[in-house]
Amino acid sequence: MTGAVMGGGDKQGLVTGHAFTVLGVNTYFDKAANKDVKLVKIRNPWGSERYKGAWSDKDTKSWTDEARRALNHQANMADGVFFMPISNYQKLFYNTIVGFYSDWKIARKDNTWDRKSSIKKFKWTISNPVAQHVNIGIAGPMRRQFSPRWGCKSSFQMESFYYVMVDGQGKRMTDSNKRWYKWSSSNDAFVYNSLPAGTYSL
Repeated sequence: MTGAVMGGGDKQGLVTGHAFTVLGVNTYFDKAANKDVKLVKIRNPWGSERYKGAWSDKDTKSWTDEARRALNHQANMADGVFFMPISNYQKLFYNTIVGFYSDWKIARKDNTWDRKSSIKKFKWTISNPVAQHVNIGIAGPMRRQFSPRWGCKSSFQMESFYYVMVDGQGKRMTDSNKRWYKWSSSNDAFVYNSLPAGTYSL
């Protein structure tokens, strides 16, 4: 499960537009306040902590020895793990994405491309045996992987525009989210809640 921080304004130290991992939700009875406090346990994939709001690792008022034992948490600014009240989470994060996998089957086709080649267009054929939920996409290097601040060059970056068609009909399809094109650098995918059986071209 991941959440992304809103942009603009005071975000209590959090990096805006950045995705964090939600590790869980805990309810702790705060004796000083005489009430239950619902806390979201979060991890920054970068392994660093900048959050400075309530229940941050620097919040010595909230984090009593009893609270640390109950929530099994130790202050460590280098592990990227921190807590915040769910009310803060609702204010600071603009979306939460949950990954749910149940009996999924994955078909993958790896391909390489020499940018000096005259080939500028690829085509793949997709056979769908029965009507079912299907996600179709292309994954490639993203701009953020070639940040100049890291001294990286974008000579290997791939920026591809792609779409799905019913094979032999030349008709571009719209997915369940009303999208008919995608960019590979977004690592996004077409989502078809019920793709009819048939042959398709990517």
